[in-house]
Amino acid sequence: MQKNVASQKWLVFAFDRTDNTPKTGDAAQITAKVRKDYGTATAVGDTNPTEIEDGYYEFDLTQAETNANVLDLLPESSTSDIQVIGVPGRVFTTPPNFFALGIEADGDLTKVNTLDGHTVQTGDSFARIGANGGGLSAVPWNSSWDTEVQSECTDALNAYDPPTKAELDSAHSTTDGLITAVDDLVDTEIAAIKSVVDDILLDTEVIGVAGAGLTDLGGMSTTMKAQVNTEADSALADIHLDHLLAADYDPASKPGTATALLNELVENDSGVSRFTTNALEQGPSGGGGGDATEAKQDQLIAAVITNAAGTDIAADIIAIKAETAAIVEDTGTTIPATLTTIDNFLDTEVAAILDDTNELQGDWANGGRLDLLLDSVISKIDVIDGIVDDILVDTAVIGVAGAGLTAVPWNAAWDTEVQSECNDALVALHLDHILAADYDPASKPGVATALLNELIESDSGVSRFTANALETSPSGGGGGTTNVSVEGEITVNP
Repeated sequence: MQKNVASQKWLVFAFDRTDNTPKTGDAAQITAKVRKDYGTATAVGDTNPTEIEDGYYEFDLTQAETNANVLDLLPESSTSDIQVIGVPGRVFTTPPNFFALGIEADGDLTKVNTLDGHTVQTGDSFARIGANGGGLSAVPWNSSWDTEVQSECTDALNAYDPPTKAELDSAHSTTDGLITAVDDLVDTEIAAIKSVVDDILLDTEVIGVAGAGLTDLGGMSTTMKAQVNTEADSALADIHLDHLLAADYDPASKPGTATALLNELVENDSGVSRFTTNALEQGPSGGGGGDATEAKQDQLIAAVITNAAGTDIAADIIAIKAETAAIVEDTGTTIPATLTTIDNFLDTEVAAILDDTNELQGDWANGGRLDLLLDSVISKIDVIDGIVDDILVDTAVIGVAGAGLTAVPWNAAWDTEVQSECNDALVALHLDHILAADYDPASKPGVATALLNELIESDSGVSRFTANALETSPSGGGGGTTNVSVEGEITVNP
């Protein structure tokens, strides 16, 4: 009987309880109920069976009436003394199309051998896993499978029910957890790098384009002051102002441009500079027989210079000299001190900036700390990506919960394990006592109310059926032997 399949029939046998003869012509009086998986019995849709011959009748069953693992048929007749029994009375159903399976010469199932409806798998996993797991010929036995196999053997013996998808799902795991963990790790590392880069960008943002943001550097460093001094000297020398006091002025070979102010006012006097006549032509002229010689002029100049302060022009010149001395003091002491302070501040700040920028340039340069770190992360991500790709290729054939492993070959190493687990399951159900192990009726194994334990009692240590088990058996008379044959298959000798 196939489970949940329409258009199946169930045979029953009717006989007269008074003489054990088959009963014919009783179809209209025979009805039946079907009980599914030990539930409540309900009347079958086929009200009365079709008579075959010699006491045999046949009920037609609907698909729904066969949808169970265990079926009991309970027939009866309304005719007096007519007993009707199912042939057999109980069946354990098989899966649909169970009898359509074919077995090839090599032991493979026909449909599996031809792979009807399957798509050939290709890729890196093909050589290792093989089509539908065909290359997994040496998978070792896992001791954790013992309990599962024993449990499934027990279930099969109890209900002949194949494992459910949920049970298969619980025995397998996928790589989702691993992929998620790797993804989280990469995300964490990249987030940490991004945080560091954000801090660096924040620190360097104030610099601006070409240092435009560095508007408050503080004092100048010694190096910067020296550089400024050098540049100032160069600028003064470029316009020949060093010839005023610091460098020789040769009136015969004047520096700079000939028409420049001093060069036009000065002429050569045997290698000595003097004002030209043109430069002095607007000077006041003397009269009354005065002396305008050079010697007299020198005498006048000396008199002016040596007069007491405040008396005449000499006083003004002396005052100017005092102010000039103050200016020299400021430029020689105060300003250099201030410049030194500025220099020191700028030196410190620029040094710090240079350290930071040099460190950044070194970090971001090819082979630098940040460059190597990023290269390492990218390399690791590439490696992880490659590994994950390989894993996905290798595991694609496995399918959801192992659904793709439809052709995993049997491993000879499993024989002993499966045999051991089947034996454990049989022993756990005490079925070994049927033939392989001693059955002591005085100390029955298993549950006292189990079928065989209720049917058997001890007769001085020897098993025999109980009176209750035999109370419905037909009784003989006259001390003779009555043989009742049913289709030549069943003989009862009371």
